[in-house]
This record gives sequence, C-alpha cells and structure tokens, in this order.
Amino acid sequence: MELFKKIARLFTKQSPLKDPVHDSDILFPALISAKQFAAMKPGQRMQAVMITGDEGRLQYFGFMKWCIEHDPDTGVRFAALKRLHHFAGHTDLHAFLLQLDQSAGRLQLEPYLSMALARTGVISNEELNTRLNGG
Repeated sequence: MELFKKIARLFTKQSPLKDPVHDSDILFPALISAKQFAAMKPGQRMQAVMITGDEGRLQYFGFMKWCIEHDPDTGVRFAALKRLHHFAGHTDLHAFLLQLDQSAGRLQLEPYLSMALARTGVISNEELNTRLNGG
C-alpha cells in the first residue's frame, strides 16, 4: 500500500473522501476513489498503472483489472494489459483474460490482449503468432 500512497500523493489533491463507506474505492479504499483516479490526466493514470503493474503485487490486480475494464484511455488500458503477466499468481487472472478474449470488445484490446494471453500461458506462442499475423 505504501507504493500507491506515493502515487496518490503525486497525482491528486489531498482532499478527504466525503463518505468513506459509500464513496470508498474499488481501487484502493481510503486512498483514492475511482472518481478521483478518473479525474487524473491520461498520462498520470498511465504512470500509476505502469508503476503498480511493474510492482506485480497481487493486491494490485483489482486495480489493473479495473483499468482494463473501465479506463476511457486506450493507452492506459494497454499499459495495464502489458503488465498483467506480473500477476500470474492471482487466482482470477486466467478467468479474467478468457472473459476479455470472449468479449465483444476483444478487437479493441489487440494486440495487447493476445500478448497477455501468451505471456500467462493461456494460449501458445504459435496461437499468438497466428493472431498477430491475421490468422
């Protein structure tokens, strides 16, 4: 948690949450709300994703997942996808990747989705090459 506190201090104005129970955060409770994170500039959100993703702590998996599913900026979503392999020990990772692979928005996540699937062993390198080469 200390890592994300540093990130939150860098990019947010120190304003306490008005209602910590109902305005609490799916990202990091009592540190930064989803609304506060979304208010950051895309470059700031991407930097936060890169730092937490490279750290690879399992407790950050929910944050990465949230970014992939909800961030409006493609660069932020791709940055999170590129770092998902650092969370290989998380029990929900494979199911989440398969869910993304079967979703209607799958093509919007390519080629980073296929690379994440390959890096985590969900698909083979041959399947990755086929996907990347339009097969």
